[in-house]
Amino acid sequence: FKGDIGFAVVETTDDDVIMDRIDEILPELVACKKEKKLQAIFLAIVNIVKLQSCLLLCGPTETSLANAAFGGEISKNGTVMDLGKRVSRKKDYIPVLTRVIKEGWTKPKNLPRGPSVADISSHLEVDPEDPY
Repeated sequence: FKGDIGFAVVETTDDDVIMDRIDEILPELVACKKEKKLQAIFLAIVNIVKLQSCLLLCGPTETSLANAAFGGEISKNGTVMDLGKRVSRKKDYIPVLTRVIKEGWTKPKNLPRGPSVADISSHLEVDPEDPY
């Protein structure tokens, strides 16, 4: 395997607020993946009250790698993996992904087309009056 992987974490006390917007978030993950020229990108949603998390999967490469690394139950039409009590990027996520890749995980050939390979174009509008 060669290439870069993006991994982001959102910590929240109410993961339903974020999960209710999954249809907005997934295309943004795809756009970020393309913009940064990543081989895969993940977003973990961590509920810091329940100490539970899930992983957003924006395409077949992410699904394959996440299955090899974590093997959690997948729901919401293949876009969300339950990570259970794994909540730490430094302890639970990155070391496992790194180990799986070093042990020889490769992107499977002939993966079905997913949203991460779709042509997604967007336009960013910036308010010139906004100081941030």
